[in-house]
Order: sequence, then structure tokens, then C-alpha cells
Amino acid sequence: MENKGFVFFDERMEGCRERQRRLQGEDRGDEANFERIRENVYDIFKTVVSVAVKKCGGDCRKAREFFEDRLEGIPSKWESSFEKAKRFDDVEKMHVESVKLEVVKDVKENISRIWGESA
Repeated sequence: MENKGFVFFDERMEGCRERQRRLQGEDRGDEANFERIRENVYDIFKTVVSVAVKKCGGDCRKAREFFEDRLEGIPSKWESSFEKAKRFDDVEKMHVESVKLEVVKDVKENISRIWGESA
């Protein structure tokens, strides 16, 4: 795997930081906080890519499988948390979990880009 995956995450994280700074400047703290959450989730999956590459050595197929397993497993907790928040009508928690799940959707939609494959 080349550095394309890291570039994807770095670009997304920088976009989150830029929006966070702008929103904080506009006194929109809650929205800025959601950008921080997005950035953190992108960082989690950037770390997973790094671990996958190290763990699987030069075997890109195994590294991608490792990554995809985590891409399914990690969000399952967030999905459960969303459903629990929904049952208790906790709108704020629902929104936090939905922000995390939006990032997961973006990562899944860009899996080929992350692994340096042509679309």
C-alpha cells in the first residue's frame, strides 16, 4: 500500500480542523465539537490502516481484509449506542453517533482510494 490511504485521512482531518476553527470563530461551539468528533473518527481509521499495514507486512490483500474487518466491527458499537439513544429519546447522543457513522460511510465509499486502487 502506498501513502494514498494516509493522504485520504489527512485531507479529511484537515478539512474537519478548518471547519472546527471557522465554527468556533462564529461562536458555534456545538457544531465545532461535531467536527472534532469527525476528525477523531478519521484518525481512528487512519491508525487502523497503519496497524493493518504493519501487522500484515507486504501483503496488501491481508492488510485490506484486516482493515475492512475493523471497519465493520468498530462502528457496530456506535450503531448500538445510536439505537439505545433512540429508545431513550436522547437526541444529542443520537446526533453524536450519527456523525461517527457518517464518517464510516465516507470511509467505506472511498475504500479503493484508501488502498490506492483505481476506481
